[in-house]
Amino acid sequence: PTLPGNYFVRISNAGCPPFDSNTISIYESPQVTISDNQTICENDTYQITSAIANTVNLTYVTYQWYKDGNLIPGAISSTHTVSLAGQNANTTSSYVLEATEQGLCATSSNAVSITINAKPLLNTTPVALQQCDYISPNNDGVATTNLTQVYNSLRNGDSSLTLSYFLDPGLTQQITTPNSFTNTIPYAQNIYVTGINPTHIPICTSNVAVINLTISPTSVANYTDMAPVCPELNANYGFIDFNSKRATIKGASFPTTNVDIAFYSNEIDASVEENALTNSSQIPIGISTIYARIETNNNCAGIGTFKVEVYASPAQNAIASINACQTETIILTNKDSDILAGLNPTVRVTYFNTFDNARDNTAAINKNTALPLTVGTKTIFVRQFDTATQCFSITNFDIHVFVNPTITTPDPITICGSSTSDFNLDSRISQITSGNANYRVFFYETPADLASDTPITVTNPYNSASKTISVKVVDPTGNNCFSTTTLKLNVLGSPGSTTNPDAIEACDDSGFYQFNLTQRQVQMAGTTPLNTIQYRYYIREADALSNSNNTIPDPANFTNTVISYQKIYVRLNSTININSENGEACYRILELELFVRPFPANNLQDYPYRICKDIYNNVVTPAFIDTQLSETDYDFEWYNGHDANASNVIFSETGSTFTTSVQGDYSVKIVNTTN
Repeated sequence: PTLPGNYFVRISNAGCPPFDSNTISIYESPQVTISDNQTICENDTYQITSAIANTVNLTYVTYQWYKDGNLIPGAISSTHTVSLAGQNANTTSSYVLEATEQGLCATSSNAVSITINAKPLLNTTPVALQQCDYISPNNDGVATTNLTQVYNSLRNGDSSLTLSYFLDPGLTQQITTPNSFTNTIPYAQNIYVTGINPTHIPICTSNVAVINLTISPTSVANYTDMAPVCPELNANYGFIDFNSKRATIKGASFPTTNVDIAFYSNEIDASVEENALTNSSQIPIGISTIYARIETNNNCAGIGTFKVEVYASPAQNAIASINACQTETIILTNKDSDILAGLNPTVRVTYFNTFDNARDNTAAINKNTALPLTVGTKTIFVRQFDTATQCFSITNFDIHVFVNPTITTPDPITICGSSTSDFNLDSRISQITSGNANYRVFFYETPADLASDTPITVTNPYNSASKTISVKVVDPTGNNCFSTTTLKLNVLGSPGSTTNPDAIEACDDSGFYQFNLTQRQVQMAGTTPLNTIQYRYYIREADALSNSNNTIPDPANFTNTVISYQKIYVRLNSTININSENGEACYRILELELFVRPFPANNLQDYPYRICKDIYNNVVTPAFIDTQLSETDYDFEWYNGHDANASNVIFSETGSTFTTSVQGDYSVKIVNTTN
C-alpha cells in the first residue's frame, strides 16, 4: 500500500469463523512550511508561525526549531518568537522547523531569515544649549531657539539620523517646529530627543537624549554701520562684504576670545540661526538692519546690530523702439528725455553698441551726431549713471531700419498741345516702381506740396502746362518709408500758324484750275521753321485727322475736283515734336480754300470810241466808255495804255464808266468781288 493507514489480512474458511492477521501501520510525513522573512528592531519581537498542509492524515506531530542549523533548546512548539534573547542585534539568522509524525517520519520546513536591527544610539550625556534673550521683552527668560543646532552633539557621529523633540520624558508632547522653538518654561527647560534612521526597514527608535536649554537675558550691541553699496547690475539687490565686517567686529569687540559670528536679516533668524547671510546673499535695495549673532561653543554669547544700505540704481524705463527709414537721420540725444523721464536729475545717459561696452563704459557712441544706419535691427544699450550714488543701470532699445523704396526716375511725358495738355500720370507708375505692387505712388504739383504732403488728387487726366512735378513712392510694408523723384511734363506746341492761310483764287470760266497748293507753306508755317514741318494735303478732313496716306500726290499741280470752290485740308506734322505716349508727331490741320472764278463779262465795243470836236477843235462830245457792269459786284481800275500797266493807273477813275476827251488807248481792270 502507498496511502497511510493500518493494514491487516482477514482469512475465512467455509463453516469456520474469520481470522485477522497482525496490523501493519503506514504513517505520512508532515508537509510543513513556515513564514516569513522579517526585519525587526532590537527591542521588538517576531513570532514565526508554521502550517501543515496534510494535518488530516497525521495523528501525532512533534516540533523542533533550528537557528542557523543549530537546534534551539526548548523550541518545540509550532511557533517560535525571535528576540534579543536568542539573536544578537545587527545580525541575520536562518530559522527552520522540523516536524515529526509519531516520532518516526520527520520533514524540515523552508528556511526564513530574520534580521534584528540595532536601534540608533544618541548621546547619553545631557547636551547644554544656551540662548540669548534679546527680543523685547528681553528679561522674561523666554526666547525662540533652534534646537536642531545641537544635532551634531546628539547624534553620536551618525549623520543618517532624523531627530524628534519632545517636551516631556514620556515622549507624548512632540515639538513640531524644533528649528523655532519657544521655551514653555522660563530660563531653563529640558528637551527630550529621539532619533531614527529613515532609510532602515523597519524604522527603529533610539534611546532618549536630553537637551538642557538655558535662556539668558541679553542686551543688543550697536555696531558701526557699513558704507552703502551699489546694487548688482540691473538687479534689485546688492552684495555685502560680511567677511570684512566679521573681522572688524571680532577685532574691535572680541580680540582675544574665540567666537563664531554669523549675520542674519531679522531678529527671528538670528534667534533660531536660520538663513545666515554670506557674501553671496542678495541684500535688497534700501536700508536693512543686520543682526550679528556671537557664539562660543554653540552657545549664544551676544547679539548686535548694524545697518547696510544698497543704493537703488536708476530705474530702467521702458524705451520705445525707433522705426526709421534708411535715409533718415537719428540723433540719439533726442532720446534722452524719454529715457530720463521720472529719474533723478543727477542721472546721465550714454549710448553704446554692445552691453559689454555699456557695462565697461568704453567706446561710447557720440549721441550728438547722426547715427550711421544700416537696414535691419540694431540694439542700442543705454548706460544710466547716477552721479550722486555712482551707481548705474543698463537698458536698451531697438532701432528698426527699413530700406527706402528702390525706384526709377521716369521718362518724361511729352504731349502735343497748345499751352496745356491732359496727362496720364499713372502711366509712369510701373516704370517708377519697377512693377512692385506693394508700393504706393503719389504725385505733387510743387516741392511745397510734397513737403506738406498735398498730392494731386486727379492723376488721369491731369491737365497741365509744361513743368516738372514731384513724385513720392511709399512702401506700406516697410514702415511707410518713401523715396522721391521727379516727372517732367512737356507740352509741345503744334507746328504752323494758328490761322488758316489766305485762299488761293484763280479765274477760269470752266470753274477748274490747276493750283500750286504749296505756295501758302510759308504763311502756314507762321513762326515755325520750315525745315521742321512735313506738309500733307488732303481732300477729306477725316484723312487729314488720321494722317492717312491718302494724300494729294502732287500738291504743286492740283486741279480742283469740285467746280469753282474747294476746301483743302493741310496737315502740318512736326519733325521734331513727337508725342511720347503714342509716337505720333505733333500736328496742326489748316484749311486752304480754292476759288475758281469766271472772268467778268467784256461788254466794251470792238470798234473805237469817238470824240466829237467843232471847227474850233473844241470837244463837243467826249468819248463815253460803259462796262455795263454793277459797281456793287465789281471793282474797276482804269489805265492809260492797252495793258493795264500799274504805272499807268488813272487813280481818279474807279467807276464802271469812263469819259475822256483825250484821244488815246485805254484799258480797264475789272475784279468780281462777289466770288
